[in-house]
Amino acid sequence: MPRRVRRGDRPPAPVLYQGITVPPRNRAAVDPRFPAELRRLRLARGLSLRALAALVYQGKSLVHELETGQAQPTVDITGRLDAALGAGGALNRLVQAGPEISADDQDRLDYVARCPRRADTATIDALETLLAGQRRLEDSIGAAAVLPAVRAELDLLTDLVDEAREPIRLRLVDLSGQWAQFLGWLHIATGEPAAARAWLGQALEWATEAYNKDMIGTVLSFRGYLAEEQGQMGSAIGLTRVSLRDPHVFVGQRAYDQYQLARALARVGDRTDAVEALAAGDDLAQAAAAYDGVMPPWHYYRSPAFFALEGGVVYRLLGQQQPDRSVQAVELLTSGIEGLPADAQGADWAGVYLCHLAAAHGQLGDVRTAEEVLERVRAIARATRSARLTARVSTTARRLGLSADT
Repeated sequence: MPRRVRRGDRPPAPVLYQGITVPPRNRAAVDPRFPAELRRLRLARGLSLRALAALVYQGKSLVHELETGQAQPTVDITGRLDAALGAGGALNRLVQAGPEISADDQDRLDYVARCPRRADTATIDALETLLAGQRRLEDSIGAAAVLPAVRAELDLLTDLVDEAREPIRLRLVDLSGQWAQFLGWLHIATGEPAAARAWLGQALEWATEAYNKDMIGTVLSFRGYLAEEQGQMGSAIGLTRVSLRDPHVFVGQRAYDQYQLARALARVGDRTDAVEALAAGDDLAQAAAAYDGVMPPWHYYRSPAFFALEGGVVYRLLGQQQPDRSVQAVELLTSGIEGLPADAQGADWAGVYLCHLAAAHGQLGDVRTAEEVLERVRAIARATRSARLTARVSTTARRLGLSADT
């Protein structure tokens, strides 16, 4: 069995009540640069901690905790700090409101955080709503901003699972596996492979207990993606093949896995099998578009536009040796990006596909368009504070013989 993620392996949560983790009442998405920027602005204005605290009607200790990252700012306190420091919105731009949750649901979560054995179906309903909101928020503002809140919320879920009994245990464990898989993805997106592997391992444990075949397949697929990101192509191919073994897993997941397999095979030069996997992915993507059953909630983004992007990446890799494949890559990647929801087009994960689009243009000798696409990616990387995407832009630019800092 995978190693259980222990509380000591995780950074401390923002608030504790008698040793029990309590998620913040205001689930703001906070830019990791907020603490340093607050301190810089305060010192530039020549204010002490006490003086700034007085201006915003708070205690000195809170300002200190905000500057050291020990406390998460609310949207309200951020606005007051921004005004007091004359920051012109600089601090406001670093903090965005998190997913909406009703006052009753928040009170319920506060209560079960203090009394984990009191968790009930209404608690699980509230956590499902919150998870859906966090997923959508990540699409629009990036992984780095939502990660701290998601990690704190998983601390609560871990406490609940430790105490849960039937009749709600399996449903709670199932939902916790979905949260852990999401946090594993966030750590992949922020370039933290060890944490990603640990949380995906926890997700696999919970999904196995709940006997959720769709989540088991998803976690194995994400482990394969993580291996690919780290250049471990044997593991990437092996784990992706394992995720494809169960024909009853949601067809949209199997479509993605065929594209992932094709991608990995293309990277190792197995072009014949890559083309075969690509064709299988196209067939399954069409089946997913016609699917009229109940889709697992974490697959909400498996749309025709998403699959066009996946196919475009495979064609881009094949186009390194066959220029006509690069033409197909440009067509699919362009249509895929344009087909995404407006908010998602600026997500850090969308920037990865744009890097492939720039590379495809470069393979066709269209360096000018490649530069224009990379500049768009740089803007996304800045907006989402994605170090991983910034590094990918630099790598793509170097391979195309372009300046990494244009």
